[in-house]
Amino acid sequence: MSEAQPVVTGGLTWGLCVATLDRPQVLELCVQHALEQSRLPCEIVIVDASVAWQQTKDRIAALVRPRGIPLHYIEAPKRSSAAQRNAAIRLAQADILFLIDDDSFLFPDCAARLLAAYESDPTASIAAIAATSETQATALMIRTSSPTEGGALHSKRQAKQNWQQSAIARSRLGQWLRREVLMMSIDRMFVPYTDRQPRHHVPKNAAATDAALKPTNQIGGAVMTVRRDVALKEPFEDSLLSYSPTEDIEASYRFQRHGALMRHPGARLFHLEAAAGREKRRKTAELTAMNWAFFIRRHSVDPVRDRRSYYRFLVRKIFAEFLKDGLAGRFAFPQALGMVHGAVAAPAIFRHGDDGLDAFFAELQKEVLR
Repeated sequence: MSEAQPVVTGGLTWGLCVATLDRPQVLELCVQHALEQSRLPCEIVIVDASVAWQQTKDRIAALVRPRGIPLHYIEAPKRSSAAQRNAAIRLAQADILFLIDDDSFLFPDCAARLLAAYESDPTASIAAIAATSETQATALMIRTSSPTEGGALHSKRQAKQNWQQSAIARSRLGQWLRREVLMMSIDRMFVPYTDRQPRHHVPKNAAATDAALKPTNQIGGAVMTVRRDVALKEPFEDSLLSYSPTEDIEASYRFQRHGALMRHPGARLFHLEAAAGREKRRKTAELTAMNWAFFIRRHSVDPVRDRRSYYRFLVRKIFAEFLKDGLAGRFAFPQALGMVHGAVAAPAIFRHGDDGLDAFFAELQKEVLR
């Protein structure tokens, strides 16, 4: 490992907060890259939903112990990426929380760049900043990839994404098709409700002192950092179970109640997108459609209008998933059918009263997961 520097005296502190499930080797790589930062974390918080979580805790503790960084490693209160993130947030004490996925590997200067950006905003007008996910593995990342959970999987992922790297995919037409027809942009993975804040406000002081920052609409969990006080005010939806599709994007939408969302192109990480620990395609699609309905039911200030938006959005999304299934040779169309099944459950979610809503939605999710 490269020699890391201590936390800058008087500066903001950062903590690594990770929710994990059944990916010990990948998690170890995630922590290793955090320990190789030019600006070290003040703490590492891991909430593990694995059956063998104690064994993984021992592996991570052996890795962290020589650095003298506090490690908080606990068993998850339930198998839920959203609930696990909330548990990590409550345990953490750092100023800035890196709520990245367990398969997100920070480049050595990533934390330093992000903290410098937060520190350039003394009025805290920025609520959260996204790192930038590299689409290509560098020599560093290839060197550290696990042969069982990293390297082999990465080669398959690259083969599937070759079409995205073509000249057509990079063209204006290709980008439009990807965003509007296949709906693969982060802006097309969430049904916004009506308490939205101005989406592209760039704080003047941050724009003046760190020109690298760019405004963004939502932030995915793989690249998410946020001020701890904002995360405590806007927790992830604790009612979600298992791998909780779009829970990160929805939470970041609410972060905007407290400040701007920004992206830092120079703060890089590599997101492996390991498949272990995730649900199957059809289940994930069904849970996604249900989650969108639940978010509107829970948070919308204009339910009638937003229900209409939901169904219009879902029609487009089902068509997009049908195309993606077909293009990928999945002729059982699991993603499209999952969306359809999720849509069937939506009316009952919208009709349910406040009393018992969480328990009702939990039962719907359990049916899908069974």
